[in-house]
Amino acid sequence: MTRLLANFRRHIFWNIAVLPIAVLLIVGATLSWVAYDQYRQTQEFEYRLLEAHARNAEVQVAEALEDVTHLLNMVAVEQSNKRFPQGKSFPALLDQYRKDISELGTLLVTDADGRIRAATDAAIVGRDVSREPYFSAHLVRGQMPKLFMSRPDKNLLGVTAVTFTLPIFNADHQFLGIAGVTAGYKFFPGILQAINPDDSASMSVIVNRDGDLVYRRENPEKFFGNNIAKVSTIFREHSQADRRATRHIGPSAQDGKPRLFLVRDVGDTGLSLILSRQLDEIIAVWRRNAIVYALTFLFAIVVVVLLAIVAARRKQSEDARIEALRRIQKIASQVPGLVYQYCLHPDGHSGFPFASDAIREIFRVSPEEVREDASKIFSLIHPDDYDALTASIQKSARDLTPWQHECRVKFDDGSVHWLLGNALPQREADGVVLWHGFITDITGRKQMEADIVAAQHQAEEANLAKSKFFAAASHDLRQPIHAQGLFLEVLSHTALTQQQCELLTNICAASEASAEMLNMLLDFSRVEAGVVEPQVQAFRLQTLFNKIEREFEPQADAHGLAYHSRETDLVVQSDPALIELVLRNLVSNAIRYTERGGLLVACRKRGSQAVLEVWDTGIGIEASQQSKVFCEFHQLGNPERDRRKGLGLGLAIVQGLARMLGHGLSMASVPHRGSVFRLVLPIATATLPVARVSVEQDKAQLFDVRVLVIDDDEAVRSGMLQLLRGWGCKCEVAESIEEALVLARKQAPDLVISDYRLREQRTGLDAIAALRALLGDTLPALLITGDTAPDRLREALASGIPLLHKPVSAGELRRGLATVLQPG
Repeated sequence: MTRLLANFRRHIFWNIAVLPIAVLLIVGATLSWVAYDQYRQTQEFEYRLLEAHARNAEVQVAEALEDVTHLLNMVAVEQSNKRFPQGKSFPALLDQYRKDISELGTLLVTDADGRIRAATDAAIVGRDVSREPYFSAHLVRGQMPKLFMSRPDKNLLGVTAVTFTLPIFNADHQFLGIAGVTAGYKFFPGILQAINPDDSASMSVIVNRDGDLVYRRENPEKFFGNNIAKVSTIFREHSQADRRATRHIGPSAQDGKPRLFLVRDVGDTGLSLILSRQLDEIIAVWRRNAIVYALTFLFAIVVVVLLAIVAARRKQSEDARIEALRRIQKIASQVPGLVYQYCLHPDGHSGFPFASDAIREIFRVSPEEVREDASKIFSLIHPDDYDALTASIQKSARDLTPWQHECRVKFDDGSVHWLLGNALPQREADGVVLWHGFITDITGRKQMEADIVAAQHQAEEANLAKSKFFAAASHDLRQPIHAQGLFLEVLSHTALTQQQCELLTNICAASEASAEMLNMLLDFSRVEAGVVEPQVQAFRLQTLFNKIEREFEPQADAHGLAYHSRETDLVVQSDPALIELVLRNLVSNAIRYTERGGLLVACRKRGSQAVLEVWDTGIGIEASQQSKVFCEFHQLGNPERDRRKGLGLGLAIVQGLARMLGHGLSMASVPHRGSVFRLVLPIATATLPVARVSVEQDKAQLFDVRVLVIDDDEAVRSGMLQLLRGWGCKCEVAESIEEALVLARKQAPDLVISDYRLREQRTGLDAIAALRALLGDTLPALLITGDTAPDRLREALASGIPLLHKPVSAGELRRGLATVLQPG
């Protein structure tokens, strides 16, 4: 009896003392780590929430300052073109600008000496503000015009306000004075009403570089202009951090309670946002969870002790062992998936000492069938997955590392299921490796992943079919338009009556419009095909601005619009031809969708980057449509598809080129007020010499040049024949490669012009190769194509033979001939 009692106590010691303590240490460590991780994630979530609010506020502040800049720009432009108005006309003039920004106060204009000449507040007219920072800041020569915001003071109006100013220059860049507008404490609350509207514990503050408060969510009027530089530790830490956004934890200046703080700079405006949340409110949910974890741990202690007692008694009684196993089985049945123990003996024998009832559903076997022999489980493993599964089990047994693996099981009825297994191994004293883990059926997830891949593949095929359709349609349309252009060029050099000349002019205009739309399709196809090779170099933006202004100012004048281009001395690093295409599309869009007012092309420096901007006062874009305007063939306000409004490809081309060049592209728009598109370019580190413009055009000497034209379209052959003979060429035309070889043997041509797509799936490259094999590799050649298919464009460009795209104008053809005929 005494021996039996001693054995029982020994079992109690090992089951209640050692093993439960180890289990409880693992459970306690796991719960502690989970609690700590949740605490960390809670803080991280709140910081990210504050960052989201800060970014939202930054956008609103930036947009408001852009509106102020736009207002002062318009005033500055108007004042630079005429004398200062007198009497009551100036307030009336400025009131019409101020009505869109009701929170602004007094508008004013000074002369070059700093004396106020006109203002909406008659009391300050004539006042000298030459010593005020907002005037003297603009006297630095060579500085780009930039919005300046003063510190809050009472110097101008007698009430605390900030003053925004911009300089005024005339056409000779002579300083004429400043345009300014004041803003009181209501300005920033008026634009920041959406910051944390439902969060009563949040505080929002905006300060300038000197620590002056320009906005405080609570009592904004009371705190407007107060300085916090000496009293706010958070402000000093952020100022010294030299980072755009910083995170802090510290006591609140109001009640001393700990809070989370996020400080973020608003671009290069000199303003910073301070947002915060009460720490106690943030971790309230975490504290409740921590209590739950503690209670769970206590419950685990009770459960483990009870299970240990049951395990100890099982040593004394088989009935007690069966009862304990039943209880564990019941607990495991509440867990989704299969809970199991798997053992691997040194001799290779394996089994499942324990498995929950879920094994019947997952493997269609009972726990008793696999307790001592796991072969019934492994026989179900898919043949393609068997080797990888056994290798992962052996590696886990060898290294005692956590095991995780996905594999398939195949049943007799042919059905296949995907399973995911996880387990932790431990090595017993007798060398047996025992895994504790669970298995779940992930067939549904795998099917969903396969459906997503199939849907993506289907979408890609649909997009490819669309590209092929547009390429084929574009080619078929380009053939007759190209031929039409050739005939019109020939016709223009014949004797015509006045009425016939007017009719020919209208026909040429319609032909050019068709060609422009097809060229837009070609630009889109080239970007989509990826055949555009950027030629990155340093170049001056002002040269590009001048070229675009010369091209589009007559169009703007014809629409009754004012075209403004602000001069810049910035040198950027990019492809000048592609940036020209981007700017041309943006300016063309601005003119097309602006009915009155005008547009502004400008560039501003932001750090090491240049921001190219195109402003307009057009119809604007609704917020719901702003993400769609960059989609191909999407147009606003053109339900009748008026061809004068383009095809809706301009912005798609702009976005594709910006993405290819790695430049940031963004837009902002207000319906019925206008839009601005911004392209961010890197500033070149190297300087450029002043560019010298030299215009030299070499006209091709085409008289008596023997030209062989190969094209399978009869109208194109006829048009080319008449045009080239009209230029003095000795021209022959051929429909096929064989016909071209016959003509070449009779009289060797000086130049070959071939269409890219010929009959019987043959190409112009085949024709040129055959002629060069006959006449020599130095035979000059020119390709003309109406194809826009990406694969064909890549193949044609890879040949190195000069390529022209139908419809080809007479000037383009003549320049192409001059290029291939020039020596070297």
